[in-house]
Order: sequence, then C-alpha cells, then structure tokens
Amino acid sequence: MTNQPPPGSAPPPGSPQQWGPPPPTAPQSDPPGGKQRLRGRTPLRLALIFGVLGVALVVVGAVLIANSPLSKVDAFARVPIREGVTNSTVHLTRTGSYVAYFETPTGGPTRYELDLALGDPSGQRVPLHLYSPHTALTYDVDNRRGRAVYTFKITKAGDYRVLLRSDVPSDGTHLAFGESVAHGLVAGVSTIVPGVLLIVAAIVLLIVGLVRRGRHKRELRDGYGYPPGGAGPPAPPGPSFTKQNQPGPGQGYPPQGAPGSGGYQGYPGYPPPGQNHPGR
Repeated sequence: MTNQPPPGSAPPPGSPQQWGPPPPTAPQSDPPGGKQRLRGRTPLRLALIFGVLGVALVVVGAVLIANSPLSKVDAFARVPIREGVTNSTVHLTRTGSYVAYFETPTGGPTRYELDLALGDPSGQRVPLHLYSPHTALTYDVDNRRGRAVYTFKITKAGDYRVLLRSDVPSDGTHLAFGESVAHGLVAGVSTIVPGVLLIVAAIVLLIVGLVRRGRHKRELRDGYGYPPGGAGPPAPPGPSFTKQNQPGPGQGYPPQGAPGSGGYQGYPGYPPPGQNHPGR
C-alpha cells in the first residue's frame, strides 16, 4: 500500500504543485450611471446629424425654387410679336437686370428671326446684349415656352418703347421681360443636391449603427460580450494553497515539523529533509 500524506499537510519539497478550484469570478457590473454601452453609437449619432442637415438643405432649396423667377413667369411684362414691324410699349416696374424671352404657346414655333430696339422713358436707346449663344436658358410653365434672346439693364422704372421686327406669324407669340429664371433655380438645385446626398449618407449610417448594435446585443445575450473599458475574459486561476494554523497576533510560527505547523511533517518511511534515507 502506498504511503499517503496525512490530511491537511503541505506537499513535500520538490513535489508537483497542487491546484485548487478556480476562484469565483466577480460578477460583471454595469458601468456607473446605467446600462452597458452598446456598440454602434457613433454611426447612429452621425446619422442623426447628417439627416437633420440634409432635411434642412432640402427645405431651403425647395423654398429657393418656389421663390425663384420661374414661379413668376405669369407676372412677366409682355408685348405681342407680329409678322413684320411692331411698335409698342412695355411697363417695367423695377430697376436692374432684365432678360427678354421669345415666348410661344407650348408646341408653337421654335425657329425665329427677331430684331429688337428698346428706348427708355427719356427717349435714350437701351444697350442690348444677345444671350450667350453657347447657353440656352428656357422655361416651360403654364403652356408658355420661353427662350432667352436678349439681356439688358435699366436704372429707372417706367414705360419703355419696344420696336420689333420678326418673321413669326402672330399666333400667341410674345416678347416677355423679366428676371433670369436661372436665379434661385440654380441656387435651389445646388442646395437640394447636397441635402439629398446627406440624407442618403444618414440612411447608410443608420443601417450600419443598427446592425452593430443588434450584433452586440446578441453577443451579450449569448454570453460573449465583455464589460466596457476594453477588459477581456478573466485570467486563468493560479495555484491554490491551503492556509492552515496561521499564527495569531504576537505569536510566531511553530518550529518546522511541529504538529499543526502546516510545514513538512514527514511521511511514514521517509526521513526529514537533509537526512539520508534508510538503508543508504
């Protein structure tokens, strides 16, 4: 029968270390102030910011387009165009830049030959400039199709004399005077496009944030989540030794080998350390 060490004694020197049960793992507590923070917060915050900015830009762009000259086409001043020479008067109510549009009903003639002379209330001729031949400025609103043909500036509101020569028959064709329909329209479109892009980016970020948050929730539910702060799983347990007969206050340790000392007490058939084995 193999000699076994008595219960409660420490292992002899040089023997393998004995491992006790792993220490209990401290429960994972929530961070101060509430629940554990979930991943995906940054994309969700950016989605909120981008979404608000995008909606604001779209609203501003829509307002600019609604208040652009394109919405005021019906209020443009007009004189009829007749085949041959036409002498008429147009009342211009504001100063500044104007555009003269060749205007026909939708589906009317698109080719024309037109000469224009304009005189101010004092009889002075107003300088006219052909609209850029490389850029077409047009509108099609309420059965009115217009194309920019001249631009000019005036410094005084009032009645202006209009002298026209045209080869276009009189079938609802007019010369319309008003602001450039590009103003406000370009600004509105330039504002709406970035707004739409921000809204698209917000939707993408929202999806990313929700996916990350849902994945983190599943990890926590399945026990794979770790506490916040970057902490990983608990470290493996170290060796566990039994503490017995610890000296109390004012007491020393009992001599080695004394009963209850917890030191080496010897085994049957084995001498204390430093002595020769029997028979040697």
